[in-house]
Amino acid sequence: MTENETRVVENYTKAMHKCKTKDEVNKLYRQARIWTRFHVHFEFACDTQVGHEINAEFKDVRIKKLHELGYRTYGEIISSGTIFLDDVQYTGITDMYKKVAELAGYKVTDNTHYNCTKIRVAKNVADNIFKYYDEVEHMSKESSGMLWCIYGPKADESLADDSVVIEEGFFYEENT
Repeated sequence: MTENETRVVENYTKAMHKCKTKDEVNKLYRQARIWTRFHVHFEFACDTQVGHEINAEFKDVRIKKLHELGYRTYGEIISSGTIFLDDVQYTGITDMYKKVAELAGYKVTDNTHYNCTKIRVAKNVADNIFKYYDEVEHMSKESSGMLWCIYGPKADESLADDSVVIEEGFFYEENT
Protein backbone atom coordinates (compact mmCIF):
# COMPACT_ATOMS: atom_id res chain seq x y z
CA MET A 1 0.00 0.00 0.00
CA THR A 2 1.12 3.53 -0.63
CA GLU A 3 1.63 6.07 2.13
CA ASN A 4 -1.72 7.69 1.23
CA GLU A 5 -3.59 4.37 1.37
CA THR A 6 -1.98 3.50 4.71
CA ARG A 7 -3.03 6.90 6.07
CA VAL A 8 -6.64 6.26 4.95
CA VAL A 9 -6.70 2.94 6.84
CA GLU A 10 -5.23 4.61 9.94
CA ASN A 11 -7.82 7.41 9.81
CA TYR A 12 -10.60 4.84 9.37
CA THR A 13 -9.33 2.91 12.39
CA LYS A 14 -9.27 6.10 14.51
CA ALA A 15 -12.80 7.01 13.38
CA MET A 16 -14.02 3.48 14.12
CA HIS A 17 -12.75 3.71 17.70
CA LYS A 18 -15.00 6.75 18.21
CA CYS A 19 -18.15 4.88 17.12
CA LYS A 20 -20.58 4.19 19.96
CA THR A 21 -23.31 2.15 18.24
CA LYS A 22 -23.63 -0.69 15.76
CA ASP A 23 -25.32 1.68 13.29
CA GLU A 24 -22.38 4.11 13.45
CA VAL A 25 -19.94 1.22 12.91
CA ASN A 26 -21.83 -0.11 9.89
CA LYS A 27 -22.30 3.35 8.37
CA LEU A 28 -18.56 4.07 8.58
CA TYR A 29 -17.77 0.63 7.13
CA ARG A 30 -20.10 1.24 4.15
CA GLN A 31 -18.49 4.65 3.54
CA ALA A 32 -15.03 3.07 3.63
CA ARG A 33 -16.07 0.38 1.14
CA ILE A 34 -17.47 3.04 -1.20
CA TRP A 35 -14.21 4.99 -0.93
CA THR A 36 -12.22 1.87 -1.87
CA ARG A 37 -14.48 1.09 -4.82
CA PHE A 38 -14.09 4.65 -6.11
CA HIS A 39 -10.36 4.73 -5.42
CA VAL A 40 -9.66 1.45 -7.20
CA HIS A 41 -12.14 1.51 -10.05
CA PHE A 42 -12.40 5.16 -10.98
CA GLU A 43 -9.17 6.84 -10.00
CA PHE A 44 -7.10 3.80 -10.95
CA ALA A 45 -4.88 4.90 -8.10
CA CYS A 46 -4.18 1.36 -6.97
CA ASP A 47 -4.67 -2.10 -8.37
CA THR A 48 -7.50 -4.42 -7.43
CA GLN A 49 -5.32 -6.56 -5.14
CA VAL A 50 -4.43 -3.51 -3.04
CA GLY A 51 -8.14 -2.64 -2.94
CA HIS A 52 -8.87 -6.10 -1.53
CA GLU A 53 -6.14 -5.64 1.08
CA ILE A 54 -7.60 -2.28 2.13
CA ASN A 55 -11.11 -3.77 2.37
CA ALA A 56 -9.75 -6.64 4.47
CA GLU A 57 -8.22 -4.09 6.86
CA PHE A 58 -11.54 -2.21 7.01
CA LYS A 59 -13.41 -5.45 7.74
CA ASP A 60 -11.00 -6.54 10.50
CA VAL A 61 -11.30 -3.19 12.27
CA ARG A 62 -15.12 -3.34 11.96
CA ILE A 63 -15.28 -6.86 13.44
CA LYS A 64 -13.07 -5.89 16.39
CA LYS A 65 -15.24 -2.85 17.11
CA LEU A 66 -18.49 -4.84 16.89
CA HIS A 67 -17.08 -7.40 19.33
CA GLU A 68 -15.99 -4.57 21.61
CA LEU A 69 -19.58 -3.24 21.55
CA GLY A 70 -20.88 -6.72 22.41
CA TYR A 71 -22.15 -7.74 18.96
CA ARG A 72 -21.49 -10.87 16.98
CA THR A 73 -20.47 -10.77 13.35
CA TYR A 74 -21.87 -12.27 10.17
CA GLY A 75 -21.60 -16.02 9.99
CA GLU A 76 -20.17 -16.35 13.46
CA ILE A 77 -21.36 -19.53 15.17
CA ILE A 78 -22.60 -18.40 18.59
CA SER A 79 -23.29 -21.83 20.04
CA SER A 80 -24.13 -25.25 18.73
CA GLY A 81 -26.63 -24.71 15.94
CA THR A 82 -26.93 -20.92 16.31
CA ILE A 83 -25.61 -18.69 13.54
CA PHE A 84 -25.52 -14.91 13.56
CA LEU A 85 -26.50 -13.08 10.35
CA ASP A 86 -25.22 -9.52 10.64
CA ASP A 87 -26.80 -6.93 8.33
CA VAL A 88 -29.27 -9.37 6.83
CA GLN A 89 -30.00 -8.16 3.33
CA TYR A 90 -33.37 -8.52 1.66
CA THR A 91 -33.65 -12.10 0.56
CA GLY A 92 -36.26 -14.74 -0.07
CA ILE A 93 -36.75 -17.81 2.09
CA THR A 94 -34.80 -20.28 -0.06
CA ASP A 95 -31.88 -17.86 -0.54
CA MET A 96 -31.73 -17.36 3.23
CA TYR A 97 -31.77 -21.15 3.74
CA LYS A 98 -28.88 -21.54 1.30
CA LYS A 99 -26.90 -18.77 3.03
CA VAL A 100 -27.47 -20.38 6.46
CA ALA A 101 -26.43 -23.83 5.22
CA GLU A 102 -23.24 -22.38 3.70
CA LEU A 103 -22.42 -20.51 6.91
CA ALA A 104 -22.91 -23.76 8.83
CA GLY A 105 -20.19 -25.27 6.64
CA TYR A 106 -22.44 -27.31 4.39
CA LYS A 107 -21.52 -27.56 0.70
CA VAL A 108 -24.78 -26.68 -1.05
CA THR A 109 -25.49 -28.49 -4.34
CA ASP A 110 -28.42 -28.65 -6.76
CA ASN A 111 -29.71 -31.64 -4.74
CA THR A 112 -29.69 -29.82 -1.38
CA HIS A 113 -33.07 -29.60 0.32
CA TYR A 114 -34.13 -27.80 3.48
CA ASN A 115 -36.52 -28.87 6.22
CA CYS A 116 -38.36 -25.72 7.37
CA THR A 117 -39.40 -27.40 10.63
CA LYS A 118 -35.73 -27.53 11.68
CA ILE A 119 -34.95 -23.80 11.65
CA ARG A 120 -35.94 -20.82 13.80
CA VAL A 121 -35.15 -17.20 12.99
CA ALA A 122 -35.15 -13.98 15.00
CA LYS A 123 -38.12 -11.68 14.44
CA ASN A 124 -36.05 -9.11 12.51
CA VAL A 125 -34.87 -11.82 10.09
CA ALA A 126 -38.52 -12.78 9.45
CA ASP A 127 -39.42 -9.08 9.03
CA ASN A 128 -36.66 -8.65 6.43
CA ILE A 129 -37.92 -11.63 4.47
CA PHE A 130 -41.47 -10.25 4.43
CA LYS A 131 -40.09 -6.85 3.44
CA TYR A 132 -38.23 -8.50 0.55
CA TYR A 133 -41.38 -10.17 -0.75
CA ASP A 134 -43.32 -6.90 -0.41
CA GLU A 135 -40.78 -4.45 -1.87
CA VAL A 136 -38.76 -6.57 -4.31
CA GLU A 137 -41.14 -9.32 -5.43
CA HIS A 138 -44.26 -7.10 -5.04
CA MET A 139 -46.23 -9.92 -3.43
CA SER A 140 -49.42 -9.27 -1.53
CA LYS A 141 -49.35 -9.86 2.24
CA GLU A 142 -51.65 -12.84 1.71
CA SER A 143 -49.31 -14.44 -0.85
CA SER A 144 -46.16 -13.89 1.19
CA GLY A 145 -47.99 -15.12 4.31
CA MET A 146 -49.05 -18.31 2.50
CA LEU A 147 -45.48 -18.81 1.25
CA TRP A 148 -44.26 -18.39 4.83
CA CYS A 149 -46.80 -20.95 6.09
CA ILE A 150 -45.71 -23.51 3.52
CA TYR A 151 -41.92 -22.94 3.34
CA GLY A 152 -41.03 -20.55 6.11
CA PRO A 153 -39.06 -21.12 9.28
CA LYS A 154 -40.46 -20.48 12.73
CA ALA A 155 -40.06 -16.87 13.85
CA ASP A 156 -38.83 -16.88 17.43
CA GLU A 157 -39.14 -13.63 19.35
CA SER A 158 -36.85 -14.94 22.11
CA LEU A 159 -33.86 -15.07 19.75
CA ALA A 160 -31.39 -12.18 19.62
CA ASP A 161 -31.66 -9.99 16.54
CA ASP A 162 -30.04 -11.40 13.41
CA SER A 163 -29.69 -14.92 14.81
CA VAL A 164 -30.83 -18.21 13.34
CA VAL A 165 -31.00 -21.59 15.09
CA ILE A 166 -30.77 -24.76 13.02
CA GLU A 167 -31.41 -28.27 14.22
CA GLU A 168 -30.06 -31.58 12.99
CA GLY A 169 -31.73 -32.41 9.68
CA PHE A 170 -32.24 -28.81 8.49
CA PHE A 171 -30.38 -29.51 5.24
CA TYR A 172 -30.00 -32.78 3.43
CA GLU A 173 -29.22 -34.22 0.00
CA GLU A 174 -31.92 -35.89 -2.04
CA ASN A 175 -30.70 -38.52 -4.47
CA THR A 176 -32.14 -38.14 -7.95
